Amino acid sequence: MLTNKKLATSALIASALFCTSSQATELSLKEYASAMIAHAVETTVDEIRLAVHTDILNAAHSFELEPSTMLTRVTITDIETEDEEEEKSE
Repeated sequence: MLTNKKLATSALIASALFCTSSQATELSLKEYASAMIAHAVETTVDEIRLAVHTDILNAAHSFELEPSTMLTRVTITDIETEDEEEEKSE
């Protein structure tokens, strides 16, 4: 009786494993490529979103309303043209 139960249990487990492997769905190349592209797009969107957040936080962290030092100094000097030089010499 115990041997029959073990044999029946083994047969049930083997048939369950066989049925599971035989029920695998077939995927067309188009469906597979679409899934791969969708995953790549999701990954790219996440990476861009993370880069934008990082750039915004870095810019906000280093922003100062009143800089403590003068960064540049610009002077404008007029350059005399030939016409102006002739008028002065006359």
